[in-house]
Parts: sequence; C-alpha cells; structure tokens
Amino acid sequence: MTRKKCSTCKRKLAVSSFYKNKSRKDGLQHNCKGCHKKHTHASRIKHPHTQMEYDWNRRGIDITMEQYEELRASSGGCCFVCGIHESLLPTRLAVDHCHDTGVVRGLLCQSCNTSIGKLGDNIEGLKRALNYLKDYPQ
Repeated sequence: MTRKKCSTCKRKLAVSSFYKNKSRKDGLQHNCKGCHKKHTHASRIKHPHTQMEYDWNRRGIDITMEQYEELRASSGGCCFVCGIHESLLPTRLAVDHCHDTGVVRGLLCQSCNTSIGKLGDNIEGLKRALNYLKDYPQ
C-alpha cells in the first residue's frame, strides 16, 4: 500500500502522510497528519492556559505556563519517558512532580505518569517491576 484515504479530508495521500498506529489493522492513523494536527489543536483550545495553570496550582504544583513551555520545548513535545509526541496523545503532556516536595521533574504522557505513580513514585517500585520482568523473559 503506497496511498491511503484520509477519513477526515477524504484525500488519497502517500502513507508517509499518516502517523503510525500499531493498534489499527493497516498500522496507520485513520486521518492524515494535517487533519490530525488540526483536530489536536482544536481540542486544546478547550483548555485555555489559565485553566491549566489553575489546575497545577490547585494540585500543589509550582509551575508557570512559561516554565511548562520551556520543558515542552526541551523535550521536543515528547514524553520524557516513552518519547511519544504530544500530537499523538488525546490530552496534553502531564506535569510530573514529586508528591512529597512538589518539585517538577518533567512532562510525561498520562500513561507514563500514572504508571510511575502506581509503582509507588519511587525507584524501589520501579526496580521491583524491572526485576519482575527480568524473571519472566518473553
């Protein structure tokens, strides 16, 4: 397959015009990169920066929108752990922080952020998970 039809704009485009998506049968997103970016941008308009800052402050996270943008730029808009780009995510990158001190560590996708939290938000929990996976190789 060298061309694919975008389900949004209905144009037949080269497969390189689509983001990869392993969960789909053909391995590609259903809409082209241009339509995907438009949709992602439109959904972000619903979350104005002032609301984002309010949510961070309410949760005890001491970060400004400017600092968030600096972290975002330093990671190229990708999760610091898994590397997935924010344009492929349904929500913005989460501000990961130490729950004891409130110190911001970086920006993570929701999956990585909640995974670290569920493993105890500490190195020991991550080591236990790593040892578990080492003991049961695939």
